[in-house]
Amino acid sequence: MIAGAPLEQQGVVYSVLSALLEYPDQALIDAMPQARALLRAERALPDAARGGLERFFDYCADRDLYTLQENYVALFDRGRATSLHLFEHVHGESRDRGQAMVDLTQMYEQHGLYLDARELPDYLPVFLEYLSRLPARQARELLAETGDILKSIAAEPEIGTIYEGTVVKVMDFGAFVNFFGARDGLVHISQLAPRRVNKVTDVVKEGDKVKVKLLGMDERGKVRL
Repeated sequence: MIAGAPLEQQGVVYSVLSALLEYPDQALIDAMPQARALLRAERALPDAARGGLERFFDYCADRDLYTLQENYVALFDRGRATSLHLFEHVHGESRDRGQAMVDLTQMYEQHGLYLDARELPDYLPVFLEYLSRLPARQARELLAETGDILKSIAAEPEIGTIYEGTVVKVMDFGAFVNFFGARDGLVHISQLAPRRVNKVTDVVKEGDKVKVKLLGMDERGKVRL
């Protein structure tokens, strides 16, 4: 992916964060101590961000590579709500996304960042790598433009809260409900009604509007309603 001018010091943070958001492999695990030291030395990071990064590094240190990879896929690759592809949150599957990709790719190339055929320009790690090549003020302004998207990716629904949702898929064992933006969760057949339910379709069908209570989430992002 990387081609062009060397990073300036002010872009190191963006480059490190880009690497940390990639699918974990052994090379990334080996580089964690160096990444941690670089981010600890960055004075511009607010305290809340520092605390979150420290927890992330501790999380990675306490788990083996297979578990980190499994959790990464479950969190980022199995639902629109936490997708790291920025335009998916803006354009969905519309035709506008294709032209936006082309425009973004051309903007990258103007700054010496060339992608290979496997990389999409709206992928957040790629976008951060691009920011690392810009003057600090320009990078901050572009990052601010994605603020709402980044907040939605990081947002977490609250356990015990009731949300309005839509049934998006019916299975023999329960129904998947879309709630809290683009987040999906499972309502097990045993939770569909106060009485015994023999068939899920006796209670709900796809497209139904329902109220659901968030019962819990595991570290891989699986949601129980």
